[in-house]
Amino acid sequence: MIALSLKPANCSWSVLSFPSTLYTQPVLEVLTAKVPAPWRAEVRLGLQEAIINAVRHGNRLDPNKRVIVEYASSECLYQWLVRDQGSGFRPQQELQRCRCGLLETEESGRGMLLLTQIFDLVEWNETGNQVYLAKYIYPGCRDPWIV
Repeated sequence: MIALSLKPANCSWSVLSFPSTLYTQPVLEVLTAKVPAPWRAEVRLGLQEAIINAVRHGNRLDPNKRVIVEYASSECLYQWLVRDQGSGFRPQQELQRCRCGLLETEESGRGMLLLTQIFDLVEWNETGNQVYLAKYIYPGCRDPWIV
């Protein structure tokens, strides 16, 4: 995991901005529309976790704050940048806490672990209020478990 300052170029990016809400179904439909069907449920789960983290932990469920998602896809790479208007956090410390099994008594941390399992690249910006997610899906491969 490294600090990310700019989104990768090489493709056209779209932007979706919405008020902080836990009702994510319409947003997830838009964000996963181009993802091939065999991968859609898994990617949807990961994006839902990222968005819920942005709403709940970043924006503190404040409906006056927004979540901004930028997204793009190319032949085999699907990318998302999820950003909240919160003050951020220290992702390295949280991931270490999660990997040490310290989430058994707390509900936070599960989403971060899911992100690292679902996406091929997971990178937070230096502030910790933006996460870059990328998933490689190779043309012609119809099984998400075989790459």
